[in-house]
Amino acid sequence: FFFSSRRRHTRSASVSWARRCVQETEKMKNGIMMIIFLIGLGVFRADKGVTIKFKGNNFPCLFSKGYNFAVVRGHTSMGIVDPYAVHNINEANSAGFSFVDVYINPCLSCRDTGEKQIENVVSAINGTNYRKLWFMVQQTENWGKDKVHNCEFLKNAISGGIKLGQNIGIGTNIRDWYRIMGVGCEILEHKIDCWWVYHDKNDAIGPFEEFGNVRETSIKEYMGPVRECSEEVNLNVFTGKIENLKKTDLQTKTQTFI
Repeated sequence: FFFSSRRRHTRSASVSWARRCVQETEKMKNGIMMIIFLIGLGVFRADKGVTIKFKGNNFPCLFSKGYNFAVVRGHTSMGIVDPYAVHNINEANSAGFSFVDVYINPCLSCRDTGEKQIENVVSAINGTNYRKLWFMVQQTENWGKDKVHNCEFLKNAISGGIKLGQNIGIGTNIRDWYRIMGVGCEILEHKIDCWWVYHDKNDAIGPFEEFGNVRETSIKEYMGPVRECSEEVNLNVFTGKIENLKKTDLQTKTQTFI
């Protein structure tokens, strides 16, 4: 009787263990299917970052809160290089951020062309460790009413950045793009990445709407301004995988100017 009872207990435990295994396997399968489903929809959560347009003094605090990349201002709409650009790039890197990008607000009323404004920024931040330049197509007051001229100014800026060996993209959203550039502006000769500035307070990635030959986005700014670590920042999500960035994407940019 003792051995028979023990065998029944062992058999019962084995069945219970098998059921748990099946249940856990089903949970894993369901989880994997959900991830695949979300990726298929273009909705996935990724690494978080901040946009900073003032002098940043608390990058270590921001890093400790889980932000691991920054986009800092390199050029103002007044036509000057941001005096804190180098400081912010260096401080973000020192704090441990995975990468730092730089955004450029254009000045169409200034004497300098788009290409020259790009060159001014690259010259100023020469030798610092940044990944990419973003030329902002936002805020209609920064642009003229002539959409054809706006488009030509943008093309001139992008071509100038590429000639200088820069990784360059456009910061905009579909509404600002058509208000500033119109329906006929396409940057056909270049594959352009988009920093999607879309403040829906949702850190999910997509889906992303294509426009003006812009076919993909790698960063979405989804909220701001907010206060974090006594800094005024906008919040971003990176759509790629930071660990998959090539070393060449993160190298220190050094340019010789004559």
